[in-house]
Amino acid sequence: MLSAVRITGGRAAPYGSAYVFRVADNVIANGNLSGLLPTTPTYNSWISEVEFQVDTATKVQARLTANTTFFYRVLVDGRYISKTPNAYTASGENILTIDLSALPQGPHIVKIEVDTNQQFISISVPSTASISRPTVSQDRVIAFCTGDSYSEGQGSSFKQMGAWVKSLGRRMGWTDVRQVALGGTGYVQAGGRVVLAEQMVTWPVVNDDIAMSQVDVVTIASGYNDPDPGTNPAAAAHIAAYNAAVLTYQRTRAMCPNARIYVFGPWNGTRGTNASQSTNVENVVKAAFSAWGDRNAVFVPVTTASPQSWLTGTGRVGTTNSSGNTDFLISPDAVHPSDMGHDYIARMAETAIRADLAAAATY
Repeated sequence: MLSAVRITGGRAAPYGSAYVFRVADNVIANGNLSGLLPTTPTYNSWISEVEFQVDTATKVQARLTANTTFFYRVLVDGRYISKTPNAYTASGENILTIDLSALPQGPHIVKIEVDTNQQFISISVPSTASISRPTVSQDRVIAFCTGDSYSEGQGSSFKQMGAWVKSLGRRMGWTDVRQVALGGTGYVQAGGRVVLAEQMVTWPVVNDDIAMSQVDVVTIASGYNDPDPGTNPAAAAHIAAYNAAVLTYQRTRAMCPNARIYVFGPWNGTRGTNASQSTNVENVVKAAFSAWGDRNAVFVPVTTASPQSWLTGTGRVGTTNSSGNTDFLISPDAVHPSDMGHDYIARMAETAIRADLAAAATY
């Protein structure tokens, strides 16, 4: 089947008569595929896409194994049939029927987005039709997006499918966005996993369908989980955060030598506008970024953004207090973005990146 489809968002790995998708992880965690793929390192599966071209078919059927807590979306010729992700109707094998009869005669390119560790079994078309692998465009853009649970997509109603980095990728036209973020982690916070600088060792192992030199963009959005380093440059916590950030950037560049790297400051959630913990972390990592001095990298302030932090206030969905935009942008768990919050962060990130690209075009 793989010869007739193009996989983006991750690499497909065989499992019995099906395929599963995976991205980097270091320990067993929710959604982990180690039970299916008993190799090291272990794996987590976030969002992947299966894309194929059909010629004369007016109907396509795809078989997947999933459960009712998972989601999928379908695009035809680059347009979503519905932008709202669909939940599966059954736990176990599901058959998705894609009706193309209302469209002009093909060929058509169909893409199915799937989340978590779904198993993709087969694609069927009528005997008079055929499917083929779409040609890879010369404009293909590969992006690796690392960070914490915000970049995983936590807080979204649609799990990883709702992550701001996936929305950012669609807005930017990035054709292959790989979520290599691990919730609970940071520059100095391992969160039961490993710190950011240690995570990228698994990137080329799990994503061995591409060369790291092919990665065009890397986004690093971390620091929310890190402890407050304070404001004293001589303090041990401050030095540790600074050194960890420098090491992270150096290793990212070594891993992805040709990528444009965007480093985002830490989120402040419902801590309040310009919260001291997030502000102090951002100031340290910004100083580390400046000292690193990479000419193909850009720092994007978040908590210390002008004229104000991206996230303001201390309220959240369901517990509003009119103190700022977190009334709408932070989910009821008081930590992660809501659906609106993920979309908002994606729009803010897009604005920053497009401004950088516009400035670069004038050099």
